Amino acid sequence: MIGEFAALGSALCWTFSAVLYRKALAYTKPIPANIVRCAETSLILVLVFALIGKIHVFVNLPPSVVFLAAVSGIIGLGLGDTLYMNSLEILGVARAVPITCTYPLFSLVWAYLLAGEAITLPVFLGVVAIVFGIWLLTSSGEKHHRANDDKGQKRVWVKGFIFALATAIAWSVSISMINLAVKSASGLEQAYAINTLRILAVAVFLTALAAPMNNSEKLYP
Repeated sequence: MIGEFAALGSALCWTFSAVLYRKALAYTKPIPANIVRCAETSLILVLVFALIGKIHVFVNLPPSVVFLAAVSGIIGLGLGDTLYMNSLEILGVARAVPITCTYPLFSLVWAYLLAGEAITLPVFLGVVAIVFGIWLLTSSGEKHHRANDDKGQKRVWVKGFIFALATAIAWSVSISMINLAVKSASGLEQAYAINTLRILAVAVFLTALAAPMNNSEKLYP
């Protein structure tokens, strides 16, 4: 039951954070917002490790695990979360979150293709429910925009939907990679270190990416 409660707690945290993201995006753009979020989080995680005297755990991680953690972070927290914030900005929490939370559908595909995991009937029915839910969200949006006869707004909504769906795909790839990394961990401390490296890699990557982008376009409103 610990795993189930942990998953439920994660879902509640993600829902609450989505509301906070939406508020923050009223004052800044997705990329700088994601940089601040990842930089502060990684700093706190590293400080916690330093305070409990466990910095050596990072050194003992295999290079392959470090690579998987870093790439997983860049794809999921860097690309995925930036797309997620864009979708929140366009669609709002009520529409963006259900679409982005279809990532288990894509995770199932990667698990089947890469790990050879079996697809049972309950899992298949869950996939059908996810696809049907996406159809309900998109069809209701299309009817709404036809009623208002606003082609420009409809294009914006479609853009937001694409961002949200791309977020789900990026998250699913990231989760598959971090799953491989965590399976190689010898305990909770290494799992914590892997997550810290994952977030730290994103902060460094986005900061390096933002510098040239800031010269070519305005990141801040």
